[in-house]
Amino acid sequence: MRVEDMPTIEHGTKRRIDGLQLSEYLKSFPADCIATEHVHSMPQQGVASTFSFGMSYGIALAIGDVYATEKIDVRPQLWKKHFGLIKQPKDAARQLVLEKFPDDADRFKRKKDHGRADATLIALWAYETREL
Repeated sequence: MRVEDMPTIEHGTKRRIDGLQLSEYLKSFPADCIATEHVHSMPQQGVASTFSFGMSYGIALAIGDVYATEKIDVRPQLWKKHFGLIKQPKDAARQLVLEKFPDDADRFKRKKDHGRADATLIALWAYETREL
């Protein structure tokens, strides 16, 4: 298993996905399938953060289109149901990844590593459910 954080770059006072670095990474580590979580805006989210979030999602999808022949955009309910994580606390995904991949425990040791855990489970869901 290989887990990498999404490369980012400073953009004014914020950070955004570094599309060039992501592109270079995918070019050096070819994948036939890329899985993303299908996201949408949240009702309490502000206009600027919604725009920024959507832009990041779009960058990830576009670069994935360039480097993978198969793209899977999965709704959170689907992959979470597969792993029994519906209505579980946010940290449950991280705990599950620690159980499944004990050799990679250093990558998931902090509570704030739950995003890495989610990404890992999305990739594992794609691997386990797609027709090879």
